[in-house]
This record gives sequence, C-alpha cells and structure tokens, in this order.
Amino acid sequence: MKKFTNYLTMVMVLITSAGFAQTDPDAGVVSLPNFDPILPTAAYPNVPTVIEYERQNFGTQDITSSTVDSLTMEQWVDGVKRLTFYRNMAAPFKPGIANKESTQGVTPMDWGSLGLQPGNNALCVRSVLWKGGANIDVNQSNDEFCVIVAYSGDNNPLQWDLEIRNVTIEDFNGATITNGGHVGEDEGVNFVRFDVYNNGVTDLPAGVPLKFELSFNSSPQTPNFIYSLTQPMGAMATLAGLGLELPPAGIFPPASGGDDLTICVKMIENPDDINNSNDEGCSTFNSTLGIWDEVSDVEEEMEIKYYNRNLNIKLVDGMTGVVSINIIAVSGQVVQNTSFSADNNADYDIALDNLNAGVYIVNVKTEDNQVKSQRFIVD
Repeated sequence: MKKFTNYLTMVMVLITSAGFAQTDPDAGVVSLPNFDPILPTAAYPNVPTVIEYERQNFGTQDITSSTVDSLTMEQWVDGVKRLTFYRNMAAPFKPGIANKESTQGVTPMDWGSLGLQPGNNALCVRSVLWKGGANIDVNQSNDEFCVIVAYSGDNNPLQWDLEIRNVTIEDFNGATITNGGHVGEDEGVNFVRFDVYNNGVTDLPAGVPLKFELSFNSSPQTPNFIYSLTQPMGAMATLAGLGLELPPAGIFPPASGGDDLTICVKMIENPDDINNSNDEGCSTFNSTLGIWDEVSDVEEEMEIKYYNRNLNIKLVDGMTGVVSINIIAVSGQVVQNTSFSADNNADYDIALDNLNAGVYIVNVKTEDNQVKSQRFIVD
C-alpha cells in the first residue's frame, strides 16, 4: 500500500509539472524570405545581400523591455557569427503567428569579405532573448533558421552580358516617340526610356547596381542614373522602360547643328560585364525643339536680344505675315507665347515680368517656317 501511495504521488507530481510547464519567453526564426530554402541560393563577392527574416513569438505573453534586456538577431555564415542586429523593444513583441514580424538587417552581407571557400555554405539567422547576460529563451529549438548558399568564390565574380536596347522618348503628353520619329516644341521631352536585356546564361541576383550615362549628340550629361535590381533578372530577360527624367537640372542638350538629335544611353562603371560592345543604345530623332538651338538660313539676319526682363525681336527687312513667339522653360514647357504681324513691325518687344528666375529658350517662327531660337537667363 505504501509503494502504491508513493507511485501515485510521483504521477501527480509529473502531471502537475507538465501542466505548469514554462512557455514564456519563446521567440524564434521561421523563414528567410529572400533565400530558397530547398535549392542553394547563389552568392557572389561583388553583390552584397540584405538578408530578410521572419520571426515569431511562440509563447503566450508579450515580450517587452521588462521581459528581456534585448532581442538580438544574429547572422551566421559557415559556423561563424558575422552580423548582429537588435530589435527595438519600444513596442512589445506579441505572441502568435498573426503577429509574426518580417524585417531585415540594416547592413548587407559582404560575401567577398568573409574568407569563404567556393561551394555550399550554411547561412543561419538566430534569435536570442537576453536577460542579465544569459539567453532566457525557454525553447531554443526554434531559435535558428538555415539555408544553403552556393558561394562562387573570390576569384570567380559574377559576370554577365547586358545590352541596352530600344531608346525612346516620352513627351509631356505621354506619347512614345521611337527611333526616327519627330519631336517638337509642343511635345517636349519628359523621359528618355530604354530596355536592358540580359544576354548572359545566368541570373543576376537582386541588389546588383546598374549605372547609366545619358548623352545628347555624343555630349555626356549629368547626373548619371543608378538603378538597383529589386528582384533577380533571369537569363534572356528584359528590364523594360527604365526612365531617365529630363532634362537634368541645369543641363541643356548642346546645339545639334541641324534637325537630327541623337540620344544615347550607356551602361558605365560595370567591370563585371564581359561584353562592352553592346553597352550603349542610341536613337536619332528629327527635332524642332527650341532647346536644341535650331536655326534657319536667315539666322544671321533676324536678331533677338534680351535686356532687363524684356526681349527685342528685330525682323528682316520686308518680312510679312504672322510671327509666332514661344518662351520655353528648361522642362520643355511653353510658359509664354504670343504672335504679331510683321507687316508693320521691324522690331517687337516682349515683356517677361511674369517669368521666374532661370534659363529659358525663345523660339521665333515666321509664317513661311523660318525659325530662330536663342537661350537667355532671367535673373
């Protein structure tokens, strides 16, 4: 009877202990969204990676600044801790899958600085609940999530062959003008758009920075345009319609010397591109845009002078008909226009009191399509 009583007491103790098993605090990592958990994800020494992760409070209570001193997220590669990030505990970490947090480290993983051997390496993200210098997570079996990363090796950097295609203009009316098309002062230039085509046999991972230079009639313009891939770009895939908004601040296309305007987009500062022969794409447009200083055969005879917020137009002797005048801002927008009869006006003055300080172009066009354009600055 005594043995039976002792046995019953032990069973009750076990049941009681199980019923009051500690479930808090318990946090862990559930996934790395930007890595394939099954197939090795490629990594290269010249492509830093911002590692995303999802964490969850598996307990029943909020994890707060009074519960823990800190909640850290550690990034390990090849068994070595490489980076550590701290969760801001100003807001509680609430329990349950519905309150799962998706976040990322603020510092990219620089694969080329880790001293890794080419081949598969384990990448792990681990959560730690610190209190008094110790990890107080009651269930550390779910603290870590790992994937396999296929590292190319420091002597085998990522290489690709990118090509610039289909340079087009988008005007201020939203219309697309392709190679050989016409663009005039009524349309303006809002964007230069172009495609980037991956001729390579491998994908480009997300995060690769691409830098482009714009030129007008072989004259490079600034600032340059930088685009970072937001997702992997597959082999034989196209990034369509990347846009350079124009014109860059304070930059005018140079005088074209005629009606043709050639716009080129070139990929620059890209040492990993193994074929530079296709890094530049160009299109040529027939242009009557005032910002390209177009002139007629009578340019030397018609005179335009700017003085003290006024323009004076001196016409050719004997000119008749209606003369149209457009004032164009650096954006390509017509900001002021007027017309007058040349029959009785050898000189015509235009007041510019309403213009803001800046750089402008005046286009003077006669009834028989003689044109003169001139740039001027309003102080």
